[in-house]
Amino acid sequence: MTILDTTCFYFDGGGGSTSGGGTSSGGGSSYPTNSTTGTKTQAVNNGLQSARTKLQNQQCRDLLTQFTNPATGTTLFNVMQQRGYSDPGAYITQAVYYKDGQSHADMNGGYPCSTGGVYAWVAQPGLTTVWVCDRFKDLAGTAGLAADYLIHEMLHTLGLPEGGNNLTSDQITNMVQAACGA
Repeated sequence: MTILDTTCFYFDGGGGSTSGGGTSSGGGSSYPTNSTTGTKTQAVNNGLQSARTKLQNQQCRDLLTQFTNPATGTTLFNVMQQRGYSDPGAYITQAVYYKDGQSHADMNGGYPCSTGGVYAWVAQPGLTTVWVCDRFKDLAGTAGLAADYLIHEMLHTLGLPEGGNNLTSDQITNMVQAACGA
């Protein structure tokens, strides 16, 4: 995985780092350890572990074939394959970057983390960075819900838009929970 800067969250799926869609090869990762950041990182890591498990379920995986990337006209699954991944569990833990988004502005100059109810966001459909808000740490004890939000954001990294004439954020989350389990 390419390290973007010191604010990256690193997925440590039980002690192993992974690369290129392969399997665990050992050697965990670290993150600065102040209490707020540590709790948020723990919530992201727990959510990713749960997401990886949920994405083994065919009904959950089918979300990637139900939606298309409007920019390419292909299914989200095909976009993922074009990026070199056939396993959504590997994609969400290896191809997506999780960065501290609390003070990061979106493309319109707004601060999504200052909006109530936003746990994480993607600046533009198709980009592979998920910006994680401080309130994500509130999900530290609910890995299943954290996983649902991360799967929602994974769909955006593959090109799924929201708002306007598209599905709303709540509709996407509800579809993830229905397909993947709450």
